[in-house]
Amino acid sequence: MEQPGQGKGALYHLAPLGLAVFLFYLSVVFPFALSLVAIPIYIAIVRHGRGYGIVGALGAAMAVYIISGVEWALVFTSVCVLMALAAGEAFKREFPMGKTVATTALLPFLGVIGVFVITAYGSGASLSQAVDNLSTKAVEMMVNKQVEAGGDKELVEFVKSQRQNLVWIFSSVFPALLLNMTLFLALLNFLVARSLSIRFDWKAHMPQHDLSLWRAPEKLAWVMVGGGALSLTGLGGFPAALGLNIVFVLGMVYSIQGLSTAHYLLLKSNATHMVKTIAYILILIAMPWSVLALWSLGLVDALVDLRKMRDLNGISGE
Repeated sequence: MEQPGQGKGALYHLAPLGLAVFLFYLSVVFPFALSLVAIPIYIAIVRHGRGYGIVGALGAAMAVYIISGVEWALVFTSVCVLMALAAGEAFKREFPMGKTVATTALLPFLGVIGVFVITAYGSGASLSQAVDNLSTKAVEMMVNKQVEAGGDKELVEFVKSQRQNLVWIFSSVFPALLLNMTLFLALLNFLVARSLSIRFDWKAHMPQHDLSLWRAPEKLAWVMVGGGALSLTGLGGFPAALGLNIVFVLGMVYSIQGLSTAHYLLLKSNATHMVKTIAYILILIAMPWSVLALWSLGLVDALVDLRKMRDLNGISGE
């Protein structure tokens, strides 16, 4: 039986890797493109095998290294290549949707942490100093954007007066922010790759994966409550930071459940494809406020079961 790509030329096999590199550099101008970089590599792994994917991905990383140096190559490898490899392994092992997205996010998260540690010690700074420096830059950027946008003067002055507290918050939740970023990228990769696979019949998706049917394990709600309580105990230091990280990460999980619920409601309403597309575009444009709205919707669904799914086997806690 002829395998996908058998008898094709070199261009056929190199095209996905070239597209991944192109999307990676395009993300410098359009950050959203970063959420698409792993998809060509993932499709190549599924259609041509793990060996081809690993060799090809390393070749693409080498191309980035030649063009832009070691730091860019490390970012490309840790975020894009590891995400594609994790997604390919999840597809091969037929993981359920929740486990697929979690696995696809976790490996790049660990990769980025590794790159950050290497970069920090390479510059002669300790890990905590590197995180503080990054947090300080983030707060300064936030203040400058408020000033440039002509924001409310009282708000700008308040942010300036609370600069040190904001730096502490950013530093404390740095692991959660990083994990949430990779989780969001993994979810976008999953949804776009699934849509493309269905549209072009690439057979690179699991038919049983359905965003509208996913919900977080119910026990996570209690973990989130515990994290919130831990951050408010007044103990400060590590307990407060741990509680904040738990709240931030599970907040993203329930935002995904909110997106799942919104997707279910749109399907149930028989909205046209155009209406659904506009709704998802508005969600992207309205970030981060839309994330808060989805988080609220996810918590409501967890509490009152808007989709009436608690009795369905194989859905809750997938």
